[in-house]
Amino acid sequence: MVTESARSAPLPAAGAVVKTVPLSVWDQVSMRSYMRVVLCFPFLANGDNLARASSCLRSALARLKEQRPDFAGRILAGNDDDRGRVFLRTSPSDSIPFEMQALGDDFASYETLKSAAFPPEDFVHPRFSIPHNLDKGPAPVASIKAFAIQGGLMLTVFFHHSIADGECLRIFLESFAAQTRKTPIRAPFMPQFDFPKQTLSRADSAELVSHLPEYTLLPEPYGPTVPYIPAGGVPIDEIDRTGKIFTFDNDRLVCLRRALAKVMKRSKVPSNYTCLAAWAWAHISRARMRDDEYVPRTATDPPARLQTMVNWKKRVDGNARYENYFGNATAIAVTTSVASELASACQDLSSLGCLVRRIEASIQSVDDAFVNKRTAFFDSVSDPRRVGLASDPRTPTDLAFNTWRFFGADTAWDIPGVPSRVPDTVRKAQETWGLAGALILPARKTSQVHELLITLPSSSMRILCQDKDWSQLNY
Repeated sequence: MVTESARSAPLPAAGAVVKTVPLSVWDQVSMRSYMRVVLCFPFLANGDNLARASSCLRSALARLKEQRPDFAGRILAGNDDDRGRVFLRTSPSDSIPFEMQALGDDFASYETLKSAAFPPEDFVHPRFSIPHNLDKGPAPVASIKAFAIQGGLMLTVFFHHSIADGECLRIFLESFAAQTRKTPIRAPFMPQFDFPKQTLSRADSAELVSHLPEYTLLPEPYGPTVPYIPAGGVPIDEIDRTGKIFTFDNDRLVCLRRALAKVMKRSKVPSNYTCLAAWAWAHISRARMRDDEYVPRTATDPPARLQTMVNWKKRVDGNARYENYFGNATAIAVTTSVASELASACQDLSSLGCLVRRIEASIQSVDDAFVNKRTAFFDSVSDPRRVGLASDPRTPTDLAFNTWRFFGADTAWDIPGVPSRVPDTVRKAQETWGLAGALILPARKTSQVHELLITLPSSSMRILCQDKDWSQLNY
């Protein structure tokens, strides 16, 4: 049974066919917040273009809702009997919230943003936030805010993580763009999908999680999928944080990949992803180890941990059965090392190659057995909000690494007043800076660079920017 709230707007009309379904077990343990991206377009504001653009986007969302009612649905938290679980409610009266707002002189002009390469700090602001606390009421699956600035349009997409991972966000962006072109879509939707129960072990959740390096059981249900922060040290909210985009030229990356293949004694070069992950993990950790300590010192150093995100839909046997599954399917692959090895990898190619091998092995470990173990754990937990992450982002050698490279940069739009079909860039939006993360930003398929958004304590970022070894590969 689920509850309603005054924040759920609008409530279903009398007589409307309302469907409420539980989300999958992988959805249940996903973060209950929004993924947020900003697509940046040039915009000609002459005449009635702003009104026409607003009407176009609103109409596109209405057409999208007719083809994908789940995109216009609401995420609801269950009542006490549902033990912290979440549900999807769809109704004919639902719509995808849309708002057009002119920022005027309160924001930089589009020309200024573009000439500065769309700096990440311009996309960190409370305007890029909407309420998402399910304890206070249902939240839209998707919501759109369009910000008109001088010479530009910033199309901001919010998509709830409870029902979607990054791959689902990509599908939504492509579906939304298609509706501006009035092109029909076909996208998967199976919110009730789950693994066959016979594959699940009914072992105790504490026993199951003891074999999973990425997860822990939180002492109280304040999750899911939030870090477990032990007592002591500096609270995260008291750490001054910042972010910066580092640009890596593909030609330089090719040289590094070939050099690594040589020291690794193999013909196949490692991928851009694993090379960047190893390079970033090593140098960011060294910078943070040279910085102030935010966690209490212990008798023994904890293992260094890199978390990489791996979509399992095409990595498991019989993957065709997941073809129409729309929901969270991203596993966390953990690679471990020690601080001395990370420091060595900053200057020694062989040590860097060892890190690449470990990262590759952790990614390759995501198979049927890997996924089934996690599914069994999720299914065994009495309240999914007790599923937490075993890493503490204050630890200097811990890093979360992910990629959004193929999300939205090549989508073709048809919006009045926008002279280009594709966005100039796509940026991650945040209300505040995160801590200890690295994200490959969206880019067109023809792009000759990789943009890496790194968030760190401000003092650690200053040390990283002064690192000549780090700077030799980026600008």
